[in-house]
Amino acid sequence: MSTKNNQTKLLFTLISAILFVVLFYEKTWGINLFQFQLFWLGSTFYLHKNSIQKVDLVFGVTALVTSFFTFYHHTYLAFFASFTSLFVFNILLVAKELKTFHIIGLALFFSFFDSIKTFFKSLSSLGQKVGVPVYTIKRGLIYTIPLGVIYIFFALYANGNPTFGAMSASIFDGIENVFSFIWKQIQIPIIFYFLGGLLLSIPFFFPSVIDYFRTKEKLDSGNLERKRIKHYSFKNMGLKHETQLGVFLMVALNIMLFLLLIFEIKDVWIGFSWNGQYLKEFVHEGMTVLSIAIVISMLLAIYLFRANQNFFSKNKWLKNLTYLWLGLNIVLVVSVGIRNFWYIYYFALAYKRIALSFFLISCVIGLISIFYKIYQKKNTTFLYRVNGAAVFALFLFASWFNWDVIIAKYNFSNADRAFVHLDYLKTLNNSALPYLNPEGIDLSQIEIEQKSRISESSSSYQEKYIQADDYKDFLEKRKSNFFNNWESLSWLEWNPSEAKAYNKLTDS
Repeated sequence: MSTKNNQTKLLFTLISAILFVVLFYEKTWGINLFQFQLFWLGSTFYLHKNSIQKVDLVFGVTALVTSFFTFYHHTYLAFFASFTSLFVFNILLVAKELKTFHIIGLALFFSFFDSIKTFFKSLSSLGQKVGVPVYTIKRGLIYTIPLGVIYIFFALYANGNPTFGAMSASIFDGIENVFSFIWKQIQIPIIFYFLGGLLLSIPFFFPSVIDYFRTKEKLDSGNLERKRIKHYSFKNMGLKHETQLGVFLMVALNIMLFLLLIFEIKDVWIGFSWNGQYLKEFVHEGMTVLSIAIVISMLLAIYLFRANQNFFSKNKWLKNLTYLWLGLNIVLVVSVGIRNFWYIYYFALAYKRIALSFFLISCVIGLISIFYKIYQKKNTTFLYRVNGAAVFALFLFASWFNWDVIIAKYNFSNADRAFVHLDYLKTLNNSALPYLNPEGIDLSQIEIEQKSRISESSSSYQEKYIQADDYKDFLEKRKSNFFNNWESLSWLEWNPSEAKAYNKLTDS
């Protein structure tokens, strides 16, 4: 890498750290975060303007969209997703060989330590170029350790001997006055903000990928290679025996899963009825067990078709039974999704129920990718790449929505049939405040109806859940705090989501 490019990266890093102080010192995040991330994106495109390819543009646009939604929706999910997207985009620009997301994650982790070393090397090189006595400064910094030790022993001796202490009192006073003066002149919080911005910016502008990760990705195409062994007949007998065991296992598992699905279709798809029960066993325990079963099924299919089993000419039955097994597991995923549907239908939306929906989508992608792996003789690296990319894409997609607002709107609009959990709703973020007690909704009436629907005594219900009047009082306090905080914010902390909430609340 050229010295000029290193100097440009060094300049961008220092500007980024200064921007961090200017934009975030004593401020919460809003439009300032969007400005900060736009600077990162613009700087990255400038630094790599001669090597950007179409696939890089896809990741760059994705990072831009995610940053915008972070600003627009002001959710912590989007906040985390935007920085993840930016760092992934940036490291893929310097290491185009990387394709597997867990390798990208490891590369980012190790890049952090190497980037700090590279940054200080570049800083030292630039200092020497412009005439800064870098070597002298380094030598001077080395002496701070023995000086600190001398000071400690000086203080110990002064306290241990009154005569020595009296003689050294004036020296201590002088040192104390000097440090007191320096302390007053320096804005310590600003320095910490600057250092925080620097630590955040260095890995971004000085990314480096260990050669091990580059080589690993280059050498692994994702295709399986047959390993030929001289003792052919013995090896074939081993594969034949393994295939027979696999067929026996898959026949048994397919029959069990088929029977399970018959009961699932009968009890969950067609014959389900709700009689006021909490659905805890039906939903939480049932979905957890079935989800674990789906994951184990995926691992089992991967294990059965490892190494040379993929090339064995007499494994047709095992393949077909495994394809059937994967297909039945997709049906099982749908069944878990229907359980989740009924849970949402009768107990409304919540973050965990939304997360489960995304998990089930990733399971379907995983099962299809295993089918493709077996059919096209791919290795586990192929699975890591496909499923890692799918999970990353789903994660970013999920961050593009303000789920707090969606949950609040959905739950109250379906209050006539679904349980409105006020204790949960009161924890939603400020952007959802206008929808937590919507016009035309009588919370007291909802409370009465819910008591009649839920298999719970009135006293037990009151012990478990917040009452309508208490919920209203809590909301009024939250609104009051929100108004006070919002009106005291600077323009850098402004965000559309909370601005919309403030306007709705003040207009009502």
